[in-house]
Amino acid sequence: MIDKAKFILSFFEKTAFLIGKIIYLSVCTITILSILLIAILTLYTGNSNLYYLEEAGIYIKTFPSRRYTIVAISENKIENISDSLDYIKFIKGEDYWPSLIFNPNKKHVIYDTGNHNMIQVHLVKYKLDTLTFNRNDINYDKKLEENPYVQVLFYFSGIKEELSLKNRYDDGYTILIPKEWSIAFP
Repeated sequence: MIDKAKFILSFFEKTAFLIGKIIYLSVCTITILSILLIAILTLYTGNSNLYYLEEAGIYIKTFPSRRYTIVAISENKIENISDSLDYIKFIKGEDYWPSLIFNPNKKHVIYDTGNHNMIQVHLVKYKLDTLTFNRNDINYDKKLEENPYVQVLFYFSGIKEELSLKNRYDDGYTILIPKEWSIAFP
């Protein structure tokens, strides 16, 4: 009887020890996974996307970071950002919807529509020109229709990115789908 009691007591001690070990390992695993998840969420800034605007004959590639997104523009496919590349840096945010207009007849001119979140302009082959009329002007659309144009509306907030396209024959904007994407870390 005493041997049976010792056996049962020994069994419960071993079982309790194993359960304690399992709980300890589970807590350690959850802690490590949580730390990795927090690190990934902290460092992940979004995807770097490549778009092709057939109407304007140009590539646009976005390079996101925490506070801003670099928009690179080229007639050739864009791989990485460099000093020889034309780009504009925009601040990210819910209230910012930057817009650029391209005229296929004037390929090396980019028209700014009054973006207040443009923080850096680095243009080598292209020239930045500002539209001298404002959207509240009754003749805004009429002035755009005088020339062929492609308007690109950008939305950058957190890790979300959206590019919409409108040309002079469209009634509304079309959301662009990236040709290529890659994960971007700072």
